[in-house]
Amino acid sequence: MATKTARQRGLALAEVMVAAALLGIVMLAVSPMITYGIRSSHSNKERSAAIQAAQRIVEDVRNAGFAQAASLVSPGNAVVLPDDLQGNKLFIKGTGEVGTTAEGGAKPLNISRIYAFSTQGDTIQVTVKITWPGSSGRHVTLGTTLNRTLEN
Repeated sequence: MATKTARQRGLALAEVMVAAALLGIVMLAVSPMITYGIRSSHSNKERSAAIQAAQRIVEDVRNAGFAQAASLVSPGNAVVLPDDLQGNKLFIKGTGEVGTTAEGGAKPLNISRIYAFSTQGDTIQVTVKITWPGSSGRHVTLGTTLNRTLEN
């Protein structure tokens, strides 16, 4: 049997077990935070993509102008249309980009373009609302107002 001298150092089995138990407890405490962070990051990526899609659609509506919007809805009424102005369905890819194809498990964006013509017939309020699977009821809503008087 080896004898222990005053200069020999080392950890007893009990000390190693206590250290391993403490490390395990810390890992268990930290892992939900890491999981939440990853989930939150993914959710923010999807929301950012939905905002970009809504901004693109609102920009397309503005560029198309009052006359194009007026051809879709009559004064005093409202109409709800799906998809973008070109009739494309939009999808959020895993990278957070918006595309027109459902490749690689991309999630479809549920788009509602709401055109509301004022009763006076001089303005059209266009609202774009976007939801997506897994958004837990959250949505993105952007809007613009088109004026007949601005297009002389």
